Amino acid sequence: MTSAAQGPSISRRSSQSVLLRVLAEEEALPRSELAQRTQLSRSAVNLALSALENDNLVEDAGYGESTGGRRPQMIRLARNASHTLGASMVDWNWIMILTDLHGHPVAEERAAMKGGDPEAAVEALDTAYRNIAPALAERRVAPLIGLGSPGLIDMNRGFIHSSVNLGWQDVPFGRMVTEKLGLEVRMTNRSKTSALAEARLSPLGKADSLVYIHIGLGVTAGLVIGGKLVEGSNTLSGELGHGTIIADGPTCRCGNRGCLQALISEDALRHRGMTMAYREASNPRDLTAEIILREADRGHEVFREVVREAAGYLAIAVGNLINLLDPDRIVLGGPVMEWSKLFIEETRKQVAFRAMRLPLSKTRIEAPSLGMEAGAIGAGLLIRDRALELLLPYKEAANGRFPSRRT
Repeated sequence: MTSAAQGPSISRRSSQSVLLRVLAEEEALPRSELAQRTQLSRSAVNLALSALENDNLVEDAGYGESTGGRRPQMIRLARNASHTLGASMVDWNWIMILTDLHGHPVAEERAAMKGGDPEAAVEALDTAYRNIAPALAERRVAPLIGLGSPGLIDMNRGFIHSSVNLGWQDVPFGRMVTEKLGLEVRMTNRSKTSALAEARLSPLGKADSLVYIHIGLGVTAGLVIGGKLVEGSNTLSGELGHGTIIADGPTCRCGNRGCLQALISEDALRHRGMTMAYREASNPRDLTAEIILREADRGHEVFREVVREAAGYLAIAVGNLINLLDPDRIVLGGPVMEWSKLFIEETRKQVAFRAMRLPLSKTRIEAPSLGMEAGAIGAGLLIRDRALELLLPYKEAANGRFPSRRT
């Protein structure tokens, strides 16, 4: 049987599509390896690359290492071949970022929500979209958007089953955004989009396996295994915060008892800090998680104990993840980690008692390298493959501009 990827048996456009997809997975490749991977003839590769170069979709990337002969010329996907639009909700604000196909930010806008309901969220997203529009006008941009949001989300439908922290239930958010912005939507929990960004774009280099844990009003996780985002059978993976740590622990907002979220979230830290500092604080009701964590870093002994205790609970979860997954990295992000270096230090220290020595020695536990923008950058990466699929249709239609809004 002849492979569907072999020379004369596929169209020139298909040859270009195959090459684009292979180049999307690599930093750069020589022409000989492109021919080998695609099973195209060298002449077919050269013809397809010539067409792609003319359309500014691929570019030269210098020379590779010699294997005994001349150094091979490397080819890579052009950084500005196409762009993707991603947005993430952070503390009732949307961060929207336009990125090139390598995930590097080109433009950024932020918009605050003027209410707590889904309609207010869509309006804020629309504001950010309008504001970023000038940056889209002269670029080839796919007519879709990736979104990262709190909540238990069906990625296939952009449907938010529940978001305890937002107080939302059964919200067809993806459809609402499509109706307002006129864009196809790919949506998931922001921890997953952050994980994707940290795994692919960290200054430390790419990670084949990574767990990103977001700790704020809630506790969620995003997993990248084998370089791919773990979605789960129903695209609902990542609810680390609702794993039980103490069988008869405090009641969680989900209805269970002893969940990780009920022990280390912002509300949990505030409640524990108020309880422990009640006798010495002039007005403990004014305490917030941020105050407790920042004061702990400054040396407040009572609040340092609050952090040590919470870090112990997080260390149990992190130790279990290390033993189970043997990841390259575990990234601890979200507001709680932004407010306290001590929390990360204590978690590292206590994980030593919870994880097996060998996998722990190979796993880095670290703060985010991309900041709060990681969720929006990762949301753009979430739709990168879809953007690649649209490159050739865009070229053939001679339409390199952003599609007009629905009215």
